[in-house]
Amino acid sequence: MTAQKNEFGLGAFATGCLLITHPNRLAQYDDLWIDCAGDEFAPKAGGRFVCAPCFRFLGGGLWFGARGLDRAVPYYGSASALLPE
Repeated sequence: MTAQKNEFGLGAFATGCLLITHPNRLAQYDDLWIDCAGDEFAPKAGGRFVCAPCFRFLGGGLWFGARGLDRAVPYYGSASALLPE
């Protein structure tokens, strides 16, 4: 699936707000985990944006952390939104 010209990645704050208002979205281990593509960051401040915040269900609850972007992981999907045309 390709991105639309008016599509953008959601950050950790927007994604967290969505999870608070829709807690059933990420309520069990088999749910698609969420990569917050709008908040990529460079962990060593070297200018290489290689990590992104993420949410997943782990150990019976919601987990927030970061993951590397160097490879695709089938458990994650990127949170995105569209602006009206």
